[in-house]
Amino acid sequence: MRAATRRNLALFAAGAFLLAVLWHIPGRQPGRSASPLTFGTPRPTPTAESHWRLLYTLDGRGDHDYCAEGTEVTLPGPWRIRATPTDRDVEVRVIDCANGRLFARVWAAGKGHGDLATLPQGNGTYCLQVKAQGEYTLYVEAWEAPQG
Repeated sequence: MRAATRRNLALFAAGAFLLAVLWHIPGRQPGRSASPLTFGTPRPTPTAESHWRLLYTLDGRGDHDYCAEGTEVTLPGPWRIRATPTDRDVEVRVIDCANGRLFARVWAAGKGHGDLATLPQGNGTYCLQVKAQGEYTLYVEAWEAPQG
């Protein structure tokens, strides 16, 4: 019985050691850390950066109907609208130019609304109707996939 217990303990210790060794193998070799508290902490896998490319900038003050002016934005794929300054409420109604219907209503800025608004897969041409407090700058950006 004692031999079996010693054998099981030896196998357990060997398995724990092998698991600790395998824990550090995947991915790049992490740099040596000065702190012993980071030993055994999994490292995130590096990923390619994606980014937003600025397509349009629109400056305005108060409520503004860009549809009435004939100002349109043509957008490919995923895109977003954000506004500065972020402390003012800026609501944007996105109208589909193809059928004149409301495509989306977005809070581009404002207290409690976050600082970024994203619209999924809005391929097409749109016009914007803005309800805002004071001056604002709208940034219409398209998402670009990671390179490489």
